[in-house]
Amino acid sequence: MRIANLIHTKQVLLISLLMCCSGSIAAQSDVNWVNGTVFDFGDINEDDGAVSHKFLWSNKGTTAVSVLTAKGKCSCTTAKYDTNPVQPGDTASIIVTFDPKDKVGEFKQRVTIRHTAEPSTNYLFVKGRITTSEMRIVRDFPIESGAVRLGADTAVIESGKTDRCKNAVTVKCINHSETTIIPTLSGKIKGIETDVTPSAVPAGERFTLVFTLENKYASELKGSHCYNLYCGDLTQEPHKITIIVK
Repeated sequence: MRIANLIHTKQVLLISLLMCCSGSIAAQSDVNWVNGTVFDFGDINEDDGAVSHKFLWSNKGTTAVSVLTAKGKCSCTTAKYDTNPVQPGDTASIIVTFDPKDKVGEFKQRVTIRHTAEPSTNYLFVKGRITTSEMRIVRDFPIESGAVRLGADTAVIESGKTDRCKNAVTVKCINHSETTIIPTLSGKIKGIETDVTPSAVPAGERFTLVFTLENKYASELKGSHCYNLYCGDLTQEPHKITIIVK
C-alpha cells in the first residue's frame, strides 16, 4: 500500500512538472518585434561615422507596456527610446546607433531591452563589416612593411612612474594584405614580455604588439631593445621594432 501511494505521488509530481514546463513553453511575450531583432548594416565605412537602425515593436497584450532601459553591451552602441507607455495594439520604436570609430572588420553588437511586459528582457542585435578608407590607413599607419602597416616602429616604456609591478606599451598595426596573416615577434629579453593580439589577423583588420616590462628589471634594461616582426613567412625580411626603456 505504501509503495502504491509512493508511485502515485511520483506520478502526480511528474504530471505537475510537465504541465508547468508546457505552460512556460507556451507563454509568449506581449512585445512583438515587427521586423525581427537582428539588423545587418552590411558594409559600412569608418569615415562615414555612426549608423542607425529603427527597430519597431508592437504591444499585443491587454495592458500598457513601457520600456524601462535599453543598453548596449559596448559604449560604441547606444539606444534611443520613448518612455511613455505603449497602449495595447499600438506600435513604438527603439533606435539603435553604432559608432565604428577606431574599429574595423566584422562586428555584432547587442542591446539589452528591459520593459514592463513578461518576459521582461529582450535583446536586439546590429551587425555588419567595417572598412577603413585608404587615406585614413595611411594617416594612422604611416610605416609600410610588406603585408602590414604600422603606427610606429619605436615605443617607449617609462618605468618607475607608478607603483605597479608592470608597465606596458603597445604598437598598433593593420593587415594591409588580402589574406589572413599570423604575425609573430622574435627576440626574447628577460624582463620584457611580448604578445600579439589577435594571433591570426584577417585581411584589412588591425592588431597590436604589446610589450610589458617587469619593473624589477627596469634598471638593468634601460636603453634600446630590438625585436623582429614577421608576418607568417619567416623567410621574408622582418621589420625591426625598437623598444626603449627609460
